[in-house]
Amino acid sequence: MYWDTFQRGLALRVEPSGHLAWKCVYTIRGRGARWYHMGNASAITLADARKLASKILYQVAEGADPHADRLALRGRGSIALRFSMFLRVLIWTATVAQNALSAMSALIEMS
Repeated sequence: MYWDTFQRGLALRVEPSGHLAWKCVYTIRGRGARWYHMGNASAITLADARKLASKILYQVAEGADPHADRLALRGRGSIALRFSMFLRVLIWTATVAQNALSAMSALIEMS
């Protein structure tokens, strides 16, 4: 990992295979460090990576979480989505339990 001395939070990750990727690292209070993958270094110049990192850090300063936003767009990081799925499972479980209790009550009344 090589850190840019000009743009805070900008790093160049070097894989053992030789693959180079730009990363932007920022911190959100209460969540710790977030690593935002910006792209392949062969496709993005240093100047463009600095501009992109600056934009990402500006979004963070405005209260956004670009990494979480990207995950939400992919449909797997949204807290609202996960909570909605949790509620569906909870309701389904309660319904199954209620049906089982009703069936057992009916069997007990028959005997």
